[in-house]
Amino acid sequence: MKRSSTLLGLAFVLLLVSISFAFIPSIAEGAVPKLINFQGILKDGSGNPVTNGSYSVIFTIYDAAVGGSVQWAETTSVTTSTGLFTVLLGALNPVPDSAFNDSSRYLGVKVGADPEMGPRQKLVSVPFATGNWSTTGNGGTETSRNFLGTIDNQPLEVKVNGLRALRIEPTTSDTSPNLIAGHNFNSASAGVAGATINGGGFLNNNNRVTDNFGTIGGGANNSAGDFIGTIDDAAFATVGGGIGNRARGPRSTVPGGGGNFADGAYSFAAGRKAKANHAGTFVWADTGDAIFGTDFASTAPNQFLIRASGGVGIGTSSPGARLSLGISTANTILALYDEPGNQHGLGIQPGVFRLHMGNASDRFAFLSSAAGTELVTIQGIGRVGIGTASPEEGLHIGGTATQSRILLSNGGDLMWESTTGANTPVLTLHSDDNVYLDAQAAATSDLIFRTNTTFTERMRITDAGNVGIGTSAPSGRLQVNGALATVVNAVSANTTLTDAHSVVLVDAIGGPRTITLPTAVGINGRQYVIKKSDATANAVTIDANGAENIDGAFTYVLSSLNKYVVIVSNGTSWWIIGNN
Repeated sequence: MKRSSTLLGLAFVLLLVSISFAFIPSIAEGAVPKLINFQGILKDGSGNPVTNGSYSVIFTIYDAAVGGSVQWAETTSVTTSTGLFTVLLGALNPVPDSAFNDSSRYLGVKVGADPEMGPRQKLVSVPFATGNWSTTGNGGTETSRNFLGTIDNQPLEVKVNGLRALRIEPTTSDTSPNLIAGHNFNSASAGVAGATINGGGFLNNNNRVTDNFGTIGGGANNSAGDFIGTIDDAAFATVGGGIGNRARGPRSTVPGGGGNFADGAYSFAAGRKAKANHAGTFVWADTGDAIFGTDFASTAPNQFLIRASGGVGIGTSSPGARLSLGISTANTILALYDEPGNQHGLGIQPGVFRLHMGNASDRFAFLSSAAGTELVTIQGIGRVGIGTASPEEGLHIGGTATQSRILLSNGGDLMWESTTGANTPVLTLHSDDNVYLDAQAAATSDLIFRTNTTFTERMRITDAGNVGIGTSAPSGRLQVNGALATVVNAVSANTTLTDAHSVVLVDAIGGPRTITLPTAVGINGRQYVIKKSDATANAVTIDANGAENIDGAFTYVLSSLNKYVVIVSNGTSWWIIGNN
């Protein structure tokens, strides 16, 4: 029977569209067979659909409309229904990639013993989806014509589960495209170039870049850029991640954390609720309170601010104060000197706190009041002045008549005067409701304290002002040849300290103990050393006595064996000057 074959125009269009979808999964899912969905209708010589049944059909892909070379061929059986049939080309003989390595491809159809129908059908662009990228790698590619992406000014998106996971937005050829990954609401403002969002974000907490070359590493509810002005006035702002962070200053940085703002140009904010509000500021904040935290903000440009309630340690992992310096392997732990030449300054070395002056005429001064009144002076040649900025001796006490005196309470006058010796030294104690000790001599003489019938020397004050205990030749302002001692009290019950206590060892084996301090008023300078001497878990609580406090707190607790604290009164409250 003479037959004819007609390709349905609409069906073929749908066919070509389906071809591209048939091959896209091969990119994402691996070795999927390369098939071309083909639909047609068979009619007899009278133009009527052929009888329902199976027919042998040969499909051939050529490289020319007439003649040419065969690129692929397949003989298959099609089953008709009122002449219509559908077949997957390549099911019996897979279509090779080489069949579509050129745009000139034509499909020929031959039914049974009939000659091949003409004209051949040109394969348009959609079937070339068979030339997809292989998941096992491609060879012989050229970047000028083999690439994944677009050739027009439209963005490219990659989706998972129907939702956008990556968006690449085009820009002009002289700048960078925008790379936006993560939540499908993550965005870069219109006109922005070079924006990067590496991921993160969730509903109502998306990440946003509003200025050129802004970067967000991830996290959620983060922003890079200032949302106002031009798209270039806060360029190169960076947020590494975290949540609720923003970098609004140009070239500002927030590495992560939460609630941190780097609003100044070239500013840096990190931790929790650090606010670098000014240009050039570095702000690092600890957690603040456990629930909401508290802002820690810059107050002026070019500041370096740290809030660390646990202390800052340099060379130590256990800071005991706001700033703790650990033991240095070098000779100097801390040095603060002026420039140039390091002529003046102070330093801390193992066992030594040093004040350095470069010249004999220089001095170190202690000042008070808003006027900067100089109270104590140490000259570069070693002279000390109290009440005078120009000491004339090793120790020079100046000021008013009463300020320059050392007063002792006594009801009468005492005077000792040597009647022998060339220097005729005089020691006088006199009083006008006070006691005066005057040591006078025509030349150099020492003040010597002796005891017992053998007149054993116990202490000496030299004419140069040096004090020696147990030595007649002190080499410094104070030299003691012997041990120093203070009272040590061992207590095992609740105790209120008095002036009879100094070092207190507390035994809490029988239960928690409370050591109550006396009122700090009127005992400025009194010092106590309190130590827990047992290994029980019972705490030793030090009570500051009423409304007074210890370093701002009403109590201080020693919780374990050998914990101690050194406390001193300043006349109104108690202060910690040492602990472990």
